Amino acid sequence: MSEKNNREFSQTCRMDLRDLLHNVRKVQSPTVVATHQKEGGGASLIDVIAGEMMMLRESQDRLSRIVPILVQSCGLSPDSPMGRSAVTLSQEAEKDIQHNQYHNRYHVQEVVVAAFMLGRREKIPLISLAELILAATAHDLNHQGRHNQHPFELEHLAAETACAILEREGVSEEISSKIEQMILCTDFYHGTPHAREIYVKSQSLPQQSPERILAAQCLLLTEADIMFSCFDLDYNDLLSRLLCSEMHLDEETLPIADRIRFLESTRFLSKAALQFGLEERRMHLLRTLQQRMLGPS
Repeated sequence: MSEKNNREFSQTCRMDLRDLLHNVRKVQSPTVVATHQKEGGGASLIDVIAGEMMMLRESQDRLSRIVPILVQSCGLSPDSPMGRSAVTLSQEAEKDIQHNQYHNRYHVQEVVVAAFMLGRREKIPLISLAELILAATAHDLNHQGRHNQHPFELEHLAAETACAILEREGVSEEISSKIEQMILCTDFYHGTPHAREIYVKSQSLPQQSPERILAAQCLLLTEADIMFSCFDLDYNDLLSRLLCSEMHLDEETLPIADRIRFLESTRFLSKAALQFGLEERRMHLLRTLQQRMLGPS
């Protein structure tokens, strides 16, 4: 990463991506991660990144600065087809969904960084990590700020837009197909359960087999898509308010019962997520919301 890119990025955000690249594998143990800093435990890498994501929401920094840096960190030249796609897809994501309160560039930023972290911890090959970053960047292109009217509706729309861009930039059909499959798996009710099932089955395959790597990519994107909703009460509160506003609901925030149902309907399965302690954090948040719904004893 050049000093120029890092200096530009740091104008409005303290996140040092170079340190992230070197320290992403130094996360503390899940037992430490499961205790939030505010509750007296040590800060985990997840908490640090969550704080930086909050700062990004308040800054004027751009997704089109973050994505190319991460793709280049995977060893790809800015002039390569995937390097060019990183710029084009992130620019499209910035301009395309600014009207949404939840599914906008801030959400995409979160998913991109989460996917990068999970992909590094899962130890997928660098080229596969770059593919995952591009899929994370593109997964909500043309999002309409509403739920699917039929299975994979919005995911197909995002994938079609992304694949057209990838083809124009010279990305191979094989890579485009993998990115499309990853995006389709982010349909929470139809794609994500399939991604979990395939990931579990793939664990019997050789570690570097294409089928196992693709299964990991698909699951990691689904986990990155929901990560910031699942481990921290403050973040869950914020995202619930934004989603409620985007859906034009009468309430100021999503009802606690709905948030509980969401947390009960998901789980973190990847080796990366388990090592980061995300499943323990999800369960802790679930118990916290259940106690909030019951009120003071």
